[in-house]
Amino acid sequence: MDSVGRDGMTERNPQRSVTLSACLAIRNAVRFDYPLRECLLAVAPVCEEIVVVFDPSGNDTTIMVLENVKREIADFCDLRIEPVHWWSKEPKDGYSGGCIADAQNLAIQISKSEWFFVLQADEVMHENEAPLLRDIPDRNECDLIELGHLHFWTSPERIMIDPNSEKRVRIGRRELFPNVKCLDDGSRIGGDGEYRVLSLVGLVDIRHYGNVRQPTALIYKQREMAQLYGWGEGDPRLERGLLTGEVNWNEYGRPTVERPHNKPHPKVAVKWLEMRKREVEKGTVKR
Repeated sequence: MDSVGRDGMTERNPQRSVTLSACLAIRNAVRFDYPLRECLLAVAPVCEEIVVVFDPSGNDTTIMVLENVKREIADFCDLRIEPVHWWSKEPKDGYSGGCIADAQNLAIQISKSEWFFVLQADEVMHENEAPLLRDIPDRNECDLIELGHLHFWTSPERIMIDPNSEKRVRIGRRELFPNVKCLDDGSRIGGDGEYRVLSLVGLVDIRHYGNVRQPTALIYKQREMAQLYGWGEGDPRLERGLLTGEVNWNEYGRPTVERPHNKPHPKVAVKWLEMRKREVEKGTVKR
């Protein structure tokens, strides 16, 4: 049984025979208002290592956050920061899932564990679910592991319901790479062939807080994504927020199906959410 370390984190069990690496691609996490520290602190008890492919071409203090977290979680797992200029329209090393997925595939490629776990900087695990995930790779009954995906929409008390995104395969055996690799926006893995998939939807659900970030940060990110993918201009409904000082979420396009969320959030994310809740729900844009 794992021992409990500081702040409720779970220390590594030295007798554990199967290892797990979290793999992320990160750039401008501070500028885009990602809960990066919260993401890393939450996943640290689950993994032997976290591999971050970090693009230093950003213009914020992301590297300082990474270095601070590296020291903070040193007792629980290794945080490896690999500087790579991955923000590009061109695929990296033959991968073709877009530069974000390609960068996460580079993280998988250099990972050292027997299993890999893809995660994004605006996603946070719940501490009550981490112990379950910690023991899963010990089983020999699966090749891939599917987790739930809770997509919070403009409030930490509201979830967007989308059957196509409520579950994603995120964990795989390292020996299957690159036949199994990161795809699309980097939040899921897949590949050709027949694989045994263990579903933990409802037992281990990743909290996605991408739309609970400051509206100003959403606009900045949209502009860079538009440049990256050749969209031209960003969504004018968001851009108008820079003129009016507020984003009208109904105009921007609310999901057709939502449900309330009244369960506790991960403890590590509570302060981050509280600091943004009012600003996000009102759509406040800082000018």
